[in-house]
Amino acid sequence: MNEWEFTGEAAGWFNERIHKNPSSLFSGVRVEQRGEGSSKRRDLTFLDKNKIPILTGEVKLPYAKDGSTPYNDTVVTDARAKALKAGASFFFTWNVNEFVLWETTPGKTTSYGEKYRSWLVTAVYKESRLDIEPTRMEIQTWIDRFLVEFTDIIRGTAPIGFKPPDERFIDLLESALFTPIMMTFEVLLSRYPNHTFKKDLDEWMREEGWTILDDQEGINDNLERASKYACYALVNKLVFHEALLKRYSSRLTRLVVPDHIDTGEQLRLHLETYFAQAKTITGDYETVFGEDHKAIENRIPFYSDSATVHWRELINQIHKFDFSKIDYEVIGRIFERLISPEERHKYGKYYTRAEVVDLINSFCIRDGTETVMDPACGGGTFLVRAYARKKELAPARKHVQLLADLFGIDISHFATHLTTINLATRDLIDEENYPQIARSDFFDVAAQKTFISLPKRVEAKTLGKRRDVIIPPLDAVISNPPYVRQEDIPKTKKESKSGPRPGTKEYYQQVVKNEVGITLSGRADLHCYFWPHSASFLKQNGFLCLLTSSQWLDVEYGFRLQEWILQNFRILAIFESLDEPWFVGARVATAITCLQAEVDETERINNFVRFIQLRRPIGEILAHDGTSAGVVTSVDRFRDEIMSLTENGVNERYRARLVKQHDLWKQGVELGALMSNLDSSDGEDEDEEQKNQAGFSNNKYYGGKWGIHVRAPDLWFNLIDSYGKLFTPLGNMSTVHRGITSGKDSFFFPVDCSIDCLKKYDNPPEFIRNYGVPRERVESGHIRLVKCGDHRGEIHPIEAQYTEPELHNIMGVERFTIAPTDCSRLVVLLAKHKSDLKGTAALKYVLWGESKNIHKEPTCAGRTTSESTWYDLTRTKRADIILPKIQQYRLLSILNPSQVHIGSSLLGLYNVPAEQVIPLCAVLNSTISILSRILFARILGNEGNIQLDVYSAKMMLVPDIRVASRSQLQRISQAFASMKDRKSLTFVSEKRLRTMAFTGAGKVKELDSLSDATELDMPDRRDLDDAVLEMVGVKSPKQRDKIIDELYTYLRHFFEATRQKEEKAIINKNTARRRERIRPADIASQIYEDISKNDPELLRRYEVDFLDNSQPFDSYDLPTEGDAIKYSDLLVPQGVKFTKGTKSQVNLIPTLTASQAELIVLLTKTGRRGLVRVPHDDLECARTLASFQSFIEGRDARLLELVQERTSDEETQEKTLVALASLLNR
Repeated sequence: MNEWEFTGEAAGWFNERIHKNPSSLFSGVRVEQRGEGSSKRRDLTFLDKNKIPILTGEVKLPYAKDGSTPYNDTVVTDARAKALKAGASFFFTWNVNEFVLWETTPGKTTSYGEKYRSWLVTAVYKESRLDIEPTRMEIQTWIDRFLVEFTDIIRGTAPIGFKPPDERFIDLLESALFTPIMMTFEVLLSRYPNHTFKKDLDEWMREEGWTILDDQEGINDNLERASKYACYALVNKLVFHEALLKRYSSRLTRLVVPDHIDTGEQLRLHLETYFAQAKTITGDYETVFGEDHKAIENRIPFYSDSATVHWRELINQIHKFDFSKIDYEVIGRIFERLISPEERHKYGKYYTRAEVVDLINSFCIRDGTETVMDPACGGGTFLVRAYARKKELAPARKHVQLLADLFGIDISHFATHLTTINLATRDLIDEENYPQIARSDFFDVAAQKTFISLPKRVEAKTLGKRRDVIIPPLDAVISNPPYVRQEDIPKTKKESKSGPRPGTKEYYQQVVKNEVGITLSGRADLHCYFWPHSASFLKQNGFLCLLTSSQWLDVEYGFRLQEWILQNFRILAIFESLDEPWFVGARVATAITCLQAEVDETERINNFVRFIQLRRPIGEILAHDGTSAGVVTSVDRFRDEIMSLTENGVNERYRARLVKQHDLWKQGVELGALMSNLDSSDGEDEDEEQKNQAGFSNNKYYGGKWGIHVRAPDLWFNLIDSYGKLFTPLGNMSTVHRGITSGKDSFFFPVDCSIDCLKKYDNPPEFIRNYGVPRERVESGHIRLVKCGDHRGEIHPIEAQYTEPELHNIMGVERFTIAPTDCSRLVVLLAKHKSDLKGTAALKYVLWGESKNIHKEPTCAGRTTSESTWYDLTRTKRADIILPKIQQYRLLSILNPSQVHIGSSLLGLYNVPAEQVIPLCAVLNSTISILSRILFARILGNEGNIQLDVYSAKMMLVPDIRVASRSQLQRISQAFASMKDRKSLTFVSEKRLRTMAFTGAGKVKELDSLSDATELDMPDRRDLDDAVLEMVGVKSPKQRDKIIDELYTYLRHFFEATRQKEEKAIINKNTARRRERIRPADIASQIYEDISKNDPELLRRYEVDFLDNSQPFDSYDLPTEGDAIKYSDLLVPQGVKFTKGTKSQVNLIPTLTASQAELIVLLTKTGRRGLVRVPHDDLECARTLASFQSFIEGRDARLLELVQERTSDEETQEKTLVALASLLNR
């Protein structure tokens, strides 16, 4: 289909819709005829009801020379001229893929911008895709939308839109890049099957941290991404080269691509001569133009010969753009659009909006002379805006002086490339235009050490020489550190004599401990290490201002960071936004923290921390006139307003809570006292946390829930400010700790299956034959049959007297009171020693456990003392009240009158005075306490779950029943009595919870049968809340009603927002699963499938391919657990010893020969357990061993190669190999 044919068909589609709509403003669309020899026809003209042209324009095909972008300057100029001649108010340029509507004005683009609006229509990059049905449908669907929206613009009910020059330039580049990117992608796709090419490309992609995939969808994703990455990098070079002409016009040649260059390779060599010249003339900018033009990432954009004409046209368009009008963030914005939100999440790359950066800079840069560093500079936003601010505050300072004040570091080559460009383009006229930007891991850079070399200042004697740049003591460190979760930080597997491997968690821990003496939790996210390392660069009163995940304000891994901050800084302000996220795509809440180093303890403890919750978009709060002076004035005014606050306050823009640092410290010490009796940690790193808890009762800071000051609703503070004296941490009224940590739930928490067993075997002899106990003893209840062991796959008898009900979770609990019948499991309670259990089923149960080495589990072994056995759980206390740890929409506290035992997934309240148990449980079920629980718990992911850890529960503020009068307690107890035996409801109705699933399944009508009631609709709950509010001092019934209404309204909104967030997370999880970081198991499956097809020799089996079954053999039963080592002593000349840990021996298997022992060790390393055969004859066994060992070594080496070809991450490699071993041994 040619251009004329497409234009005619498009006109037909427009007219078909116009004629079907009597109320349309248009009478039709006309295809203009071209006169002979004329190039001045209008392709399409839209006529109003009076047949007067209202819109004319040009249609181009996207793969044509002048059609790659609708922003082509020549095409736009021609279309405007024709519209003026026709008297049309609007004109358009349309390259099929994108339609741009312009307002017809006599002049060209003004210095302030231009009025236009664009629509993305389809995605065609070659002729064969233009005439296919999906493309035709996309175009026709867009036409329907366009006619409606253009009508609104004509009527004045919708604006056409306005964009400044820099945004138009971005639109041009992105539009013009589409076709070269897709052409490049097609070539990569065609070349990828070539082994040599694939190897080189895969190696580069692995270096970039990408995972190499073998399925077609994964291959397409990676190759398209590689095409985008390389083509955008080339555009950056082209744009920067054009910008350099402002400074080096007399020596630097304008980049021109002659018409005779028609292949990609010719174009690559041609452009490289310009880039090489730029590096030589400037003496720098290797980070921009590349150090090796032959590297594959620099060759990728030139693989497609067909793209050459489009690169030439794009370069011509760049020449026509006036760079004096470009905003300095233009290239950074291009990079922002390059990477998808999924990639930002994976690599911690979240680019920060300008207003947030300006606010941070206002705290750190006061007079324009400050030295500033960004240790994770990304595209350079922080440093570029710092430059602009410094220039505004100190206008007499030269470009070279401003650059000398700024230091940037980033681990990414592309990031340092962008930052260098962004800073260098501030003033390309200056001779000394060398930004101090280094590509490095920040933790490999040390204060007052050389971190980069740059060309010496331009003098005849120093030309070509370089100077070392040393980072001096800094006035400020500003940054948005990468958000990388702790589990994604590489770990040191084997520590060498020189210490942990750089780039690993252990290395970061060592760096910050050596520099500032802080020991961070092993669960700390990457940004936590940036704080102390950044501080090592600061002057004595320097500023440290970071934009990070706000989780450290509340969670246990952030508590050491809190303590260190309180001991070394004045906390000026902490900002969070209620209104908007501060970088698009980030899945975590973010906070701005502004600190100033302070050695004077008195100054620190008397400092007021300003916790600021922003309630309007930050762009609105910091609105300005668009000038640099306006930015500085606006942001400084807001900063000064915040810092001048002397008391709590709320307005439409923000809420401020002022808290003395002394009070933050005091609260952290008080929590330490509460935590001093903690039995065990909530987390995985129990040893680490237990060490941290030691000595907290001795005036030591533990931690605090600082996030509440910026996150809690106003009604919470209204209550606390007015009645806070009658609230207390829950830890003051009870002991709080987890339920039983058994060490092996499958042994200690079996499931009673007696009834099922009795039904299965009516015949007594058959019953005893299967279960080993008389049927009548089970029927009478003296003995229980229980499911136990791995996956509850075994059934064993045990006397009923040694078991009790155990509540493992609240799934089966429907009421606010627990009964034994609600428990789905038992707990084994044996206080007697084995010698006292002779002749019992309980003894056999214990011996069975020991045969499974359960007694060697660390927790179990730790119980063994002179007075206690490893299996004795009878010393564990029974909770008076039970709290779920993980909750979502069902938040309740459970009364435990039967004193049933609970598992570790629940929290127990212990040592509550008998007369206070019911009142305390009542208060904990009040809606005020529910709100407190939400505020003090930590949020888990995006799916609405919260986790109430032990420390959170102890800190949780609840009404203090100890100071209540007898009548108040009686009223609360009576209110609770009416609700404790009814079914507890969720805080989101069953109907609402099922809406998404039922709608998706086409069962909308069935929703009507579901209840719409929530816990907040229950009259008895309102009665309880009224009684609790009266207890805390709200005397007026009318005021209590008002508070309850506000509380319920807030919680309804909160839970609805939570449900919406959860639904969005479910959708994202389903639709974006391919984009998520691939799991090691997926890589292993791909490799297994690959070798099954292409290298089946790697799948050979020991018994089938190596063991000669015609020869005599011996059989050995290998234990399921333990590491195998060859062993011999006086009693066992040769054998295999199985050990667990450093000392525990699991089993010892004597063998007939040493060769058998070696072969058995090798078999266990390949995953073999249970019965195995090995040759009886020593020579035959040695032959089999040598053959199998050679195979395994070769196979493992090949598997490692295959894994390394797909990922460079060592931890992922290790997990993939484990998953592969599992597949190979199944």
